[in-house]
Amino acid sequence: MKPQRCKRSPNRSDSSIGALYNYFPDKESVAATLRQQSVEDLQSRVKSLMVVSNKLPAVRFAEAFIDCIIDFVQDRPAWLNVVAAPISFHRAQSARRALESPNWRRSNPLADGNAR
Repeated sequence: MKPQRCKRSPNRSDSSIGALYNYFPDKESVAATLRQQSVEDLQSRVKSLMVVSNKLPAVRFAEAFIDCIIDFVQDRPAWLNVVAAPISFHRAQSARRALESPNWRRSNPLADGNAR
């Protein structure tokens, strides 16, 4: 697996690395958030399919499930890299302090607990 360089990600969103680190204390936090958002997106897509699953014949359900996964991977082409990335859940003390800071929590829209 080729490691993702942090310099590439902000360029895709017209942001700077400095702006990225206003919201995340380190690279692992960025990857963990991307991983969690991807999981939640996939769960939402599969739940939507499950709502109608009892109305579909088995073959049609299987086709719809495969289409759901293909659409997800096409919408999130870096998903496999994010899922396979070795994310350290052990934080340096400075990163832990930053994550626990009330200022960081107020300034980070992803820190509300709903987007994780």
